[in-house]
Amino acid sequence: MVELMVILLLIFAFAAIFIVWLVLLIEAVRTPTGVWQAAGQNQVVHILLMVVLGALGTLIYALTARPQLRSAAQPIR
Repeated sequence: MVELMVILLLIFAFAAIFIVWLVLLIEAVRTPTGVWQAAGQNQVVHILLMVVLGALGTLIYALTARPQLRSAAQPIR
């Protein structure tokens, strides 16, 4: 019974990681090139990192590029 719970927990964890990876990958692809340029980031590099490195590339994107993209995309008030 314990093995089944561990297996189910691992399946849930991998599914959650995959969903986060996919959502952030779609977000990176759909972000306009102008926003990437305004943030001083390279879209191709970050997308390749996310595809090649998986969760680690997504973590790099989420911690480095994403905050800058969000601030660059906000209109100046």
